[in-house]
Parts: sequence; structure tokens; C-alpha cells
Amino acid sequence: MADIPHNTRSWLALLAIFIRYGLYRLGIGSCPTFRNNMYDCLVVIGRVMKWRERLRIVGGKHCPNKEPVVFCSNHIKKDDPFVTGAAIFLSSGRGIWVYYMMRDNFFGPGKARLLYDPDELLTMLGARHISREQVTLSQLRVFIDFLKEGKSFLMYPGRSRSRSGLVMEYRDGITEPGGPSFFVAQAQRSRDESIPMVPLARTFNPVKKTTTIAFGEPIYLPDGADRKQQRAADLAVVEAIGELIEMNAAHIIAGIIYLRCLHGVHAPISMSTLQNQVIEVADSLSGRALDPAIRRDTAYEVRATVAYLEDGKMLREVDDYITPWPSHVLASPPLDKSFAEANPIKHLVNQILHLPDVVRALEAVIPHWTNSHSDA
Repeated sequence: MADIPHNTRSWLALLAIFIRYGLYRLGIGSCPTFRNNMYDCLVVIGRVMKWRERLRIVGGKHCPNKEPVVFCSNHIKKDDPFVTGAAIFLSSGRGIWVYYMMRDNFFGPGKARLLYDPDELLTMLGARHISREQVTLSQLRVFIDFLKEGKSFLMYPGRSRSRSGLVMEYRDGITEPGGPSFFVAQAQRSRDESIPMVPLARTFNPVKKTTTIAFGEPIYLPDGADRKQQRAADLAVVEAIGELIEMNAAHIIAGIIYLRCLHGVHAPISMSTLQNQVIEVADSLSGRALDPAIRRDTAYEVRATVAYLEDGKMLREVDDYITPWPSHVLASPPLDKSFAEANPIKHLVNQILHLPDVVRALEAVIPHWTNSHSDA
């Protein structure tokens, strides 16, 4: 788990900044910044969000310890910048505080309040705005200048937070990933060294409310790269992000139940059979990132996931046998922020559908026949 320290001084430091900010909103003094107290932010936010127990970092050796760097991640939750920023700081040897690329209409109209403005607060933390539909040269220039000045930033090539669980959910007229190579190509013209684009992925387990941040190997753009080479680099970054999703028990169980319903296998399944199938799938994925808890405490992982899915009305469990609700499991809810709650199984399955070896491993444990009796 992440090494998040405890420091009372950090709470006092942030309290002082918020007092200054409150005075600024009342017209007294200038707007403060959190950038000089990012370590304090890490301590306080980390304690509030329980990162010591709930955040795990893998592949940290791939995170550079010097700047500039363009970090590229999937986007699944509102707190992604904070969680990922903390992982970058810790993995870089406590040397890199990233800036964040944030769309300029995130909060929508009426966002400002009397005593605070959410956009303003995030800007104080390092967010810089960019339009998703009508980007301007001045918005792009900010991030190019960061790299030229030896600073790093975090961006989301998917351009928007995923609602369905898909690693990259292109919607609202967006048909291709945002291009980290554009910023790198512009900045490298005035630098002697190549600028790394580092893919990383956040996997969130909704059953245990835990997060894994996984770093991939840096990707470099050749000097003088043309548009074709830039696009190839952008696609390589997106592909690398997808490969970094960590498989957990919730993914495997959701995949098993979904495929059973899809193939018309509606018979009840015993908890012991489900546990064995989870291990069988995990064992066949030796080359893929797996949550260690799958093997460390299989029985707990299975029972906790079944309880979570039963609460989500995806199945029922009676006397150590579970029976899925096919109509619920196969339903396609509206593609909005309620998707995960409306169909937690599809939301989990969508996170792994792009991994062919995972799909094959899941298919291998599904009996392709229909029977009214248990297959245990």
C-alpha cells in the first residue's frame, strides 16, 4: 500500500491556506496556491481518503525521477488527479508534482459560490483548463510551455471520464484519443533530450473500495516525427494503458456470470465451484497483472463480490449457491453516470473486454450447455 505519512503540521498548513482563500473571496488579499504545499495536500488528502489502506502502486520503477514527463492515464473517477498525482509523487522518489489537464466545462454553469469556486480551487492545486470540443492555441501553449520549462503534467487521452467502465469511452463526437505526442513534438524542438510519455492505469475495485495504480514503460517520440509517427505513438500509449488494468476477483466473477447468462447457462452455481473457477482463470493469466488477494484470500474475495453483486440485484445467493438474474445481467442501462449502479456486472466486464487472453480464460470455464440443475 502507499506510504502516506501522518503529519499534524500539514493539517494546520492547509487550514491557513483555506483561511487566506476565504479572505480572498471576500476581497481581502490575493488568491493563494497549494503548489508550495503539495506535500501537505498529499498527507491530508491521503489520510481522508485512506490511501494507506486503499492505494497500491505497481510498476513504480517505470516512473521517471526527473522532468519533464507527460503522464497519460485512463479516467474512471472524479478523484483520479489526486490519486494518480500521489502515485506519481511517491514513485518518482518524491520529486515530481504534476500539473493536470482538465476540461474547462467540468463543473458547468453556476459553479462559483460565495466563498469558493471549484475551478479556482483546482487551479490552485495545479489544474489547467482545456476545451474538449473547441480547444484554443493559448490553452495548448500552457502545456507545451510546461514541458519546455522542465515541468510535467497528467492528461487523459480518452478526454472524458468513462461511465460504462470501458478504458477509453469515446463519445459526444470524440472519435480518437487526445494526443500526448503533439505536446511532446512541440516541446522537443527546443530540448536536447527526448520527453517520455508514461502510460499508467487506475483500477478501482468497487467491492473493497481499493485502487491500484500501475505504471508502464515510457514511450518516446522520435525527433522530427511526422503526423503518422505521432498518431502511432498516441495509439501505442492508449494500448499500453489498456494493458495495465489489474485483474481482480470482481472482474473475474463478473465475467463468469456475464458469460454464463450470455450463453444461456442459467443453472445455479455453488460458491465452491465459483472459487475454483476464479483460481483457474487467475492461473491461466500468468503474464497479466493480478490482484494478489485473488490467491491470498479467495474465499473472502468471492463472498465479498457475491454480496456486492447481490446488493446490485444481479443475482441471489441461497445456501451457498448463486443464481444470476439474466435479464438484469444482460440489460443495457443508459450511458450516464448511473451506469455502474444500474448494471455493476457490465461495468466490471467492460473494463476487461479489450483483453483477449482474459476473455479466452473466462470462456474456458463456462459450460456451453443449458441445464436446469446445478453444475457444481
